[in-house]
Amino acid sequence: MRRAVYEARVLAAFRGALNKSNEPRPPAGSEFILNLFQALSATRSHTQGGPNPISYSEIEAYARLHRLPIEPRHVKMIVEMDRTWLEHAYASIGTGDAQTPNRRRPTLDAASFDAVFG
Repeated sequence: MRRAVYEARVLAAFRGALNKSNEPRPPAGSEFILNLFQALSATRSHTQGGPNPISYSEIEAYARLHRLPIEPRHVKMIVEMDRTWLEHAYASIGTGDAQTPNRRRPTLDAASFDAVFG
């Protein structure tokens, strides 16, 4: 199977799993990338506005610590899966999409400043 077709099928199966349709099924051999994404996603940081994307440095550090042979194509897949996951997550919490989350900006008034800095 050509790489582009394989990657498209993995992403389609991933989207199906997010939408709880379980269709289409992941192609054979996709367990490595799916498990890798799941492990990285479990360690993602969150803010008041929601989850943060998985960074390249987190991918690199995980691969190095676990001595995994990650190639650029794997990183590309993880980034695409993460973008899809973030879009789904932000849509489900109603704060916009992953590219422009509708995060509330904290306001700082004089009373708050005085409370912190005296």
